[in-house]
Amino acid sequence: MKKRAGFFLAMMCVLALAGCGTLDNAEKAEDNLAQSAAMKV
Repeated sequence: MKKRAGFFLAMMCVLALAGCGTLDNAEKAEDNLAQSAAMKV
């Protein structure tokens, strides 16, 4: 049972980190879109 709890916690950490990474990437992509849009104008 402890092993499963540890695995679950590890998965939650990985998902949380992955979520943070995708949020950062989304913000960067948004910035890039804004910059390219500003250059086209």
